[in-house]
Amino acid sequence: MSIPAITMSALRQLGWSALLAGAASWAHADDVAARQLVEFGDATVSLAWSPNWQLESTPHGKVPPGTVEVHAPDRLQMTTLLTPIGMPGLTADAAMQDLVAKSSKQFEGQAVEKEIKLQRISSAEAHGYFVCVTDKAPKPDEYKFLCQGIVTVQELPISFTVLYNDGGKSDADRMLSALKTIQAAKQT
Repeated sequence: MSIPAITMSALRQLGWSALLAGAASWAHADDVAARQLVEFGDATVSLAWSPNWQLESTPHGKVPPGTVEVHAPDRLQMTTLLTPIGMPGLTADAAMQDLVAKSSKQFEGQAVEKEIKLQRISSAEAHGYFVCVTDKAPKPDEYKFLCQGIVTVQELPISFTVLYNDGGKSDADRMLSALKTIQAAKQT
């Protein structure tokens, strides 16, 4: 099975790399069954996990090194790409906010939304920003909805892209909620 196109038109040309190189509703806790460890080289994080999600450490397509993919059984329902960013200073709140806001401009011509709103992630261990947009005219085997941003856990900034279609909204909501619960994995 070939993986569906990972992006809207702007992302198809790796526009989301600007987020990497250029530096709603939330699901209820009882909708998420457990926590999952996700490894990024030397770093490991833990996040709330839905039992139907699958984790791939070597996703298909053109993605930056270190990227992991989380997806629903049907990738066209929901796929999330998580990539650690090795950029000093990107953990500062203002730097994340500025980078996500600037990178969201790439979606302006293709998005249904007239104003792309910056949303905040803030918890005891994680903070960051993201935007969500709707593609005006998604092609077959592409995604209609996209949420993209940065979340920092301790000193590890992680870029994320949540892609989904109408049938994947609940999984996408759970993923956005899970990103609010992300934390550094406890060393044993």
